[in-house]
Amino acid sequence: MTSEISLWNRTSPYTELYNHFNDKLVPVSGKADTKHGELFRCAGNIYCDCFNNGGCNLHMKRDEIETIIEWREVIVSKLNPPGMFNHTLNALMYHAKKYSFGYLPSNWPKEELESIMVAVIRVVADFDKNMKGT
Repeated sequence: MTSEISLWNRTSPYTELYNHFNDKLVPVSGKADTKHGELFRCAGNIYCDCFNNGGCNLHMKRDEIETIIEWREVIVSKLNPPGMFNHTLNALMYHAKKYSFGYLPSNWPKEELESIMVAVIRVVADFDKNMKGT
């Protein structure tokens, strides 16, 4: 994935927003103060674990996967194609439940997870815009 445009290799047009929301919404430890901040924190943790650690910590992140799933409708509205959400999150949850420790297989859905993270950034950007407007 290193030759592709991605958040992970900092070539995505969403990298600046990712960094902004990470600094603004994600605490050093614990849960975020807002619902959309918590969505961003959970999605970022899953994203980073999969790209940085091969998903070996997913077994400890089931609650974070569930948080992302709770936002399904809103995230799917920002995805193209929307059908990838269920497949990708189901694959990650399956891995999280099946293995107490283990790396994702080499064919895990990297591009789909990248798209979901970008969709989460877009959702959080909408919340951020609405909060500034009130």
